[in-house]
Amino acid sequence: MNGILGAFSAYQNNVYEGEKKLKLPGLENYSNDQIFFMGFGMIWCSLYTNDGLVQQLNDIHPPGYIRAIMTLRHFDEFAKSWNCNKSTYMNPDKKCKLWVD
Repeated sequence: MNGILGAFSAYQNNVYEGEKKLKLPGLENYSNDQIFFMGFGMIWCSLYTNDGLVQQLNDIHPPGYIRAIMTLRHFDEFAKSWNCNKSTYMNPDKKCKLWVD
């Protein structure tokens, strides 16, 4: 959680300086924030081989897709960016926060 908080803060300080708009081919219909979150999710994309799946079973870390989803569903800025309805899976009423405002 703290990693995405720091990364999102640094991103906002950079992108919103002078109201820069990212213009990436094929992504023109997405906001800067949505593109940030897509990039975050892509970090955790994986294609497992059979051996990789066996290794994952013994790993102390959850699979990448769980790490992405669980981080984002507890991050208010994600829900705002994607207009997630309240009390839904990706915008729960109770969220885990390590740092209190």
